[in-house]
Amino acid sequence: MKISEYHALPCLCIKVIPSASKNAFRSITDQEIRIAIAAPPEKGKANDELVAFLAKTLGFSKKDIQIAQGQTSRIKLVTFSNCSAAELQARLDKAMG
Repeated sequence: MKISEYHALPCLCIKVIPSASKNAFRSITDQEIRIAIAAPPEKGKANDELVAFLAKTLGFSKKDIQIAQGQTSRIKLVTFSNCSAAELQARLDKAMG
């Protein structure tokens, strides 16, 4: 997965699969990460659950994770503050095993 930048912040392109049985990484490609989220896509619940899942699994504070694009789409651009692209990649590699 190539980490890109959005407004000088490292970011990931994430495809969300809402209403899943549990929160989990599903797959990773050069273009995107697919993540299953247990919350339904209603009133921002899936977005909030995505941010919480990423914070917990990657070791970030929720306030450091922002959905920059795709608030109402399954494909989202998520930015991470207070880290470098290399640090984000290392945390992602560790979380993906």
